[in-house]
Amino acid sequence: FPPPYETLSYVWGPPKFTSTITLDSYPLAVTPHLELALRHLRVAKGERVIWVDAVCINQGDAVERGEQVTLMKRIYESGRGNLVWLHPMAPTPPSNASTPTGDGADQRGEWDENTSLQWMSKTLATMEEGASLFRKIYTRDIASLEPQRRKEGDFNFHPSDPGADAWLLDNEQVKSLRRLFLFSPLWSRIWVMQELAVAARITLVIGAQTLDWGMVASFLGDDTGYADAFHMMWGHGTVGSMAGRVFRRVKTIQNQRARTQQGMKEGLLDVLARFKGCDATDPRDKIYGLLGLTTQASEMVVDYRKSAAEVYTEVAILEINRTANLDIITQNPFQAPPHYSSERHPGVPSWVPDFSCAHYDDFSSQYSSLLFAQRDIYCAGRAECNLPCAVLPGSILRLHGTVVGHVGALLFDAWEHHEYDAEEPDWKLQILHEYLRLYFCSGFLEEEGARYMNGEESQFQAFWRTLVGDCKAYPIERLSSPQIAEDDAAFHDGENVYPVDVYESG
Repeated sequence: FPPPYETLSYVWGPPKFTSTITLDSYPLAVTPHLELALRHLRVAKGERVIWVDAVCINQGDAVERGEQVTLMKRIYESGRGNLVWLHPMAPTPPSNASTPTGDGADQRGEWDENTSLQWMSKTLATMEEGASLFRKIYTRDIASLEPQRRKEGDFNFHPSDPGADAWLLDNEQVKSLRRLFLFSPLWSRIWVMQELAVAARITLVIGAQTLDWGMVASFLGDDTGYADAFHMMWGHGTVGSMAGRVFRRVKTIQNQRARTQQGMKEGLLDVLARFKGCDATDPRDKIYGLLGLTTQASEMVVDYRKSAAEVYTEVAILEINRTANLDIITQNPFQAPPHYSSERHPGVPSWVPDFSCAHYDDFSSQYSSLLFAQRDIYCAGRAECNLPCAVLPGSILRLHGTVVGHVGALLFDAWEHHEYDAEEPDWKLQILHEYLRLYFCSGFLEEEGARYMNGEESQFQAFWRTLVGDCKAYPIERLSSPQIAEDDAAFHDGENVYPVDVYESG
């Protein structure tokens, strides 16, 4: 049995092994960031046993690396605790020292070690301020935290009454919390997600300060609910203003951690969607780094001799055969924004999700994400598709289907039109009537006999049910007959307030 040990979660940083540590009397080259972490975490007396991936796994051996990856979950859950190294990145000169490097660049745009060290020190001080502030606020309800109100007319003005229980944070306080809980690259590293989900205990290390993850979990609350339902960042705003602005990444991690610690395992697709915005140096790790959290952990063999395209295709085939449906295609939540859509990873077939993408703006993929969150609500086809799915040479997926018609582009996309002021009480009615104007003649509501093709309801009722997805929230469920009748009356009342016939015929 191994001696009691701790594990380390950290960001590798640039793969420049310019620092040296001594391992069993032998020198080992490591990155400056890891060397800084190990030096900082030493104890004054005695030994401290820490498991570190870059030291304990031969990264140059694809076979060994694959074998060790399957053990990562057990390694992190068996340790006494997990140390999360949140220190800003240690200065590392670029390959070309005259190349601008952002945080480490001087006024001339050239890399300068002193400038980089100054930035690191300043950033660490801000993060430590965030840690000190968090100790003061963590016992409060996250929903009671609000950013400081600004003057009317200023950007991001909040006109609503914050309430007597609100704790208003000034801009510098919000900045320190965001630097600690949002901007650190560690919160978006794919391997860290599994490490934090399974570890028995987590300690955040911020310079000379530490924070126990239990404080974070207590502060965020146990409502995994609907902030996580759509796997979109804006969903966390439903928990509270600061949940969306500051804590959305750690909230996502805590949602997964709560499930994992309770012994729950989810399907691969759900876990991949939850962390789709995470980064991975190796695109295959977008799958392998999360596999241990899923019910498919034993169904895939980790093999770094396969290309990313082969791994992604294997996932798609596995998911289709496991679920006996095509949700991974028809409700694909991994669609990149339009400006990224032409940059698919090389070799990935068109029907296979490109899991390598980490850049999502939520709005571009909102419709697929909303459908993804409502699986099993709209099942128009057979209960199961033919299995196993047939993949022809060239990674071509062969399916049986029936052509029932064509789906045209929306004539109007409310998400793309920002002239509607959300502060106006009737802005939603304005959008409703814009759809009516485009799709129907202005007087169709007055046609008493205007029935939908099923003959069971009016055209208007069928129309608004389509717009709302025939669902209520939350939880997301199909509308019942009483709810349809109640909502239909409300929509007609709204039509009387903002009559549709003010428009010309569409």
